[in-house]
Amino acid sequence: MSRRISYLHSSFWLSVIVIILASSSSIHAQTKIGVRWEAKPNLTLNIQELAQIQDLNVSHLEIIGQPTSALLDSLGSLSFEEVILLNNRRFLTQFHLDSDTTLTENFQQWINRYDAYNTISGFSFFRDSQTYSDRFNSGILIILQGLDFTGQKKLIIHSPFSTTSILSNSEHTVYTDVKNATENSISGRHYFFDKSFYSKGDEQTINWILEQQPLTLFVSFSWLQQAMDSNPDLYLAFQHIESKSTLLPIPREDQPKPNSNWNVFVLFTIWLTITIHFGFHPGYRSELFRYFTSHNFFVKDVLEYRLRNAVHGVIILIQHAAACGLFFYYITRASFSNIGLKSFFYNLPYISFLGDTFLSVFVLGIVICASFQFISFIWIYLFSPKIKSPSQILYLYAWP
Repeated sequence: MSRRISYLHSSFWLSVIVIILASSSSIHAQTKIGVRWEAKPNLTLNIQELAQIQDLNVSHLEIIGQPTSALLDSLGSLSFEEVILLNNRRFLTQFHLDSDTTLTENFQQWINRYDAYNTISGFSFFRDSQTYSDRFNSGILIILQGLDFTGQKKLIIHSPFSTTSILSNSEHTVYTDVKNATENSISGRHYFFDKSFYSKGDEQTINWILEQQPLTLFVSFSWLQQAMDSNPDLYLAFQHIESKSTLLPIPREDQPKPNSNWNVFVLFTIWLTITIHFGFHPGYRSELFRYFTSHNFFVKDVLEYRLRNAVHGVIILIQHAAACGLFFYYITRASFSNIGLKSFFYNLPYISFLGDTFLSVFVLGIVICASFQFISFIWIYLFSPKIKSPSQILYLYAWP
C-alpha cells in the first residue's frame, strides 16, 4: 500500500513538472507583433495611426523618417515594448564605404539628434545592403563601433540575408528580411516586407512563419492597413497572435484578375511581324532561303550591289532589339527580387528609364542591343572598303 502511495505521489509531482515545463515552453514560444511605420508631417495623423497600431497588440515599433520632438514625446504615453528608429540609408555597398568619407559623420549627427530621447530604444543605420560580403561587414562594423551614443540604446543591423555572416557573431542584433525562408533560417525576428501592398494569399505565408514560432513577426503598416481593409477578420487575429496555435483567417479566393502581360504582347508582336514580313514580301522569302542554301552567291550579290533593299535589314534589327529586351526582362525577373531590383536602380539611377520596375529592364535591353548594332554597323562600314552603301551592311549584318 505504501509503495502504491509513493507511486501516486511521484506521478503527481511528475505531472506538475510536465505542466510547468509546458507552460514555460508556451510562454517562450509566444510570438509578438512588430510594425514598421513611417512618420508623417501631420502630428495628429501620426498619433492616430500609432494608437491604431497599439490597439492591434503591437509591442515593437520601427519608425522610418525624421520624427519630430513632439512625436517622440508622445510615444511616452504609449506602451510599446521597443521603439527602433530607422535611418533612410539603403543599398549600401563596399563602394560607398570606400568613397563616402562623410558616412560616419552623418551617422553620428543622426544619433546626436535623437539620442537624448528615452522613448527611443535603439537605432538602425542602414538596410537592404551588401551584408553578404565579409569585407563589407568588417568595414561597416568598424564604423558602427566608432559611433558615440547612450549605452542603453540598441544598435540594430537589418540584413536581407540569413545570419551566417560575421555580423551574427558580433554584439549587434541582426535582423533577417527573408520572406521565403526555410525552417532553419527563421530568426528571432522575422519580417514580411517583400511588398508594401496586400494581396490574398499573404495570410498563408504569415501562417507558415507563425508555425515556426518566431519571437517577433514584423509587417509594414501600409500592408497592415490594406490587409485589414480587405480582410476585416485580421483585426481580431492580430490582437490575439500569441502562439503557434493562433493563425490568421484566410479569406475566400475571388476569381483571379488577368494580368496585363505586356511581355506576352511584345512577343506576340515580334512573331506577327515575322509572319507578315515573310508572308507578304516575296523578296524576303527568296533571300531568306538563299542566305542559308547559297550563302556564297548571296554575299556575292550583296557585294556587287545587286541586292540593295535596306527595309529587310531594318525590320530584322528592330525584331532583334525587341527580343533582346525580352531576354533581359526574363533573366532579371528570374534573378532579382523586388528589393534587389530597387537596389540595382538605386545604384544605377541613370538607366531607370521608367522607374525602378521590370519595364525599365526591358527598355534597357533594347538600348543595349541597339547600341551594339550601331557600333557594329559603323565598324563594318569603316573597315570594309569594298562596301559602297549602308544597305549592303544591313544585308550582311542583320541577317541571322
